[in-house]
Amino acid sequence: MDDSENCRVRCKNMMYTQQLEHLPAKTVENLTALIEKTSPRKYALIVHDKDVNEQGEPVKDHVHVMLSFENARSINSIAKALGDEPQYMQMWKRQSGNGYSYLIHRTRDSSDKHQYSPEEVTANFNYLEDMRRITEEVERSRQTTDSRILLDSLYKGEISKEELEKRLCGSQYGRMKRQIEDVWSKRLQFQAAEWREEMKKSGKQIKVIWISGKSGTGKTSLAREYAEKTDQPYFITGSSRDIFQNYSGEHTIIIDEFRAGMMKYPDLLRILDPFGCQVMAPSRYSDKPLVCDLILITSPYDPEEIYCQLFTDSPEDSVDSLEQLLRRITLTIKMDEDHIRAVEYDRDAKKYRIVENAEKKNHYSTKHREKDCPASNPQDLFESMFRKVPCGETGSPASVGKEEDNEQD
Repeated sequence: MDDSENCRVRCKNMMYTQQLEHLPAKTVENLTALIEKTSPRKYALIVHDKDVNEQGEPVKDHVHVMLSFENARSINSIAKALGDEPQYMQMWKRQSGNGYSYLIHRTRDSSDKHQYSPEEVTANFNYLEDMRRITEEVERSRQTTDSRILLDSLYKGEISKEELEKRLCGSQYGRMKRQIEDVWSKRLQFQAAEWREEMKKSGKQIKVIWISGKSGTGKTSLAREYAEKTDQPYFITGSSRDIFQNYSGEHTIIIDEFRAGMMKYPDLLRILDPFGCQVMAPSRYSDKPLVCDLILITSPYDPEEIYCQLFTDSPEDSVDSLEQLLRRITLTIKMDEDHIRAVEYDRDAKKYRIVENAEKKNHYSTKHREKDCPASNPQDLFESMFRKVPCGETGSPASVGKEEDNEQD
């Protein structure tokens, strides 16, 4: 825009910039008086005396004035009122808040410049309060934009759910939690569809290992160790209220300490389908698509016992038979304190029998682990609670208690 066009421009927001040594008003005080005579709705003024150019050299001291009028005013008339040429007036095309923020270099384009204090600004309104409000609005806008970018990246598979959550602060996570779950669920559906096609093309089947045994026999330890040998991330179920809540697309799943009340029988059959035809696992907010090729189930009960618990009244009359579950299990293991044995179901005798030459000593049980660990001494632990702590760590309840005992002695 040339000078003649600039003269004819009418606008509500404008910025005046002039070097102090060429200021027609001579002083900032005189300039302020001239500004007030133009009756702006708002104005703010600052002297920039710490700016440098791209070479790092000091820039001559200059003044910036941001003005806002109730009605559009011509650049020419305001420049004339300040005793200067229109070329030193600029129509502010962005929001006025951006102009007032620029005075102290709090805009995105000026963040690399010297950051002036709001205290250095002269204004006919509460500039500090305005900057606080504008800063909060900008931050909310930035967070909204960042949130959208992160959700888009999650949807495309560019970042994982865990990576996204690490980038959020607490308030952001609170606002976005449901959105994250929805987007992640959709992403898992895409993965599941691709995984299902891959399984079909390769002819692979889901491998299911059922490990049963009493508490302390080391079922979970065995399952974890085997899962780690697969060299792929594995997921271990959590709360019995929503066991797949934190599932994130791992290819190995450990359903830990499984009991009859944790899942309906049809859901269990779908999850264990050998060809992964039904890959939706029940979850609180939305069902989770599974993309696994190995499922390990640990339970105090073997598959037959679980089945009988699910259908206590009349198992033989159930629409879904025990046979459907047995066909889905690749290997069944029973553990006691001393042994790990592979077993198979004898359909005629309706009970499990040990598979020949498939037995190992159990080094995972509590009984054998305690042999390798020094026995804890409750009396020593009790006494340690009342010993004095090292110098510099005074003030703990233990040390205070000991000092009081000494005083009583």
